[in-house]
Amino acid sequence: MTQHYEKLAIAPSALSRLPQKTAVFDLCVPPGVFDDPDMSVHQISGEVRVELQARLLRCRGKVDVTLQLLCDRTLQPFDTTLAFSFEEIMEVVPEYTYLEEAELTDDSHEQILPEEELDLQELVRQYIILNLPAQKLSSETCYNEHLANVNQESNPDSNPDSDSLPIDPAWESIRQAVQSWEVDKSK
Repeated sequence: MTQHYEKLAIAPSALSRLPQKTAVFDLCVPPGVFDDPDMSVHQISGEVRVELQARLLRCRGKVDVTLQLLCDRTLQPFDTTLAFSFEEIMEVVPEYTYLEEAELTDDSHEQILPEEELDLQELVRQYIILNLPAQKLSSETCYNEHLANVNQESNPDSNPDSDSLPIDPAWESIRQAVQSWEVDKSK
């Protein structure tokens, strides 16, 4: 029988006492618990299953999140949703071991002590952050007119109608060379 928990933390020693050595955590967390300076979580649902298999602690989760982010272009908040799954494996060890020349392989796992509680709330928060888009945009066509105007005022080179600026001689010679190629093609 699988045991359901409300507290989002468990130690490997507690799992070892369960009949199937498995615990399932429902992610019914009030708003604000997973908030970060860059995001505000409105709603989260899903579950995290933690299993003890010999000396390995396997955490599998399926998460759906509704959150508010700040658009990188408009600097305005917008709502979005994320749906993702994750799997994390930790090795249960009697004491932490640190190798002098540690080499990460597929068999390398984080370590956890038998009596140490695994904070699943922090694990889920980290996976939410890892699944955030690299560029947070409210839409593909969002535009910040104010920033564009400020940029145009501060960078006169971006104004193509500006004839008062001298042309770089290197660019002028490149332009002339390209024009001569175009003339040669028309012959």
